[in-house]
Amino acid sequence: MITPEQFNQIGDLIWEAQGLHLRGKSAGAIKRYHEALALLGDAATESVDATTIYFNIGEIYWLRRDVGQALEYFRKAVHNKGGLGIAVLHLRLGQIRYEQGELAKAQDELMRAYLGAGAAVFADEDPKYYALIQPHIERT
Repeated sequence: MITPEQFNQIGDLIWEAQGLHLRGKSAGAIKRYHEALALLGDAATESVDATTIYFNIGEIYWLRRDVGQALEYFRKAVHNKGGLGIAVLHLRLGQIRYEQGELAKAQDELMRAYLGAGAAVFADEDPKYYALIQPHIERT
């Protein structure tokens, strides 16, 4: 069980990590996210906060184009409490699978993203990702 003090510390670390990331200090952000995960301890697997942290770490690696690390953290997020069904999370998993040449897995994840948020989730992304699922959308 997390104490109220730990809960506040976790929130502060997440806030600090987000600020560091926005200022281009991704290594510092990742460090703070890991400190927050450490405070969660065994409760991390049942914590929506951990899901957010895993996603945010994955996003940093995605932006760095480190797809291996990004995949690791996005997979942790999707398998954690509340992760399944988050459209942007499925989008990122689909993009990574696409880039790895795993088109069937990419299509599955990208369709989950579409079903969760519609075409809007693809608005700022390379059109090739939406193109992969578009024929399947038109058939339904």
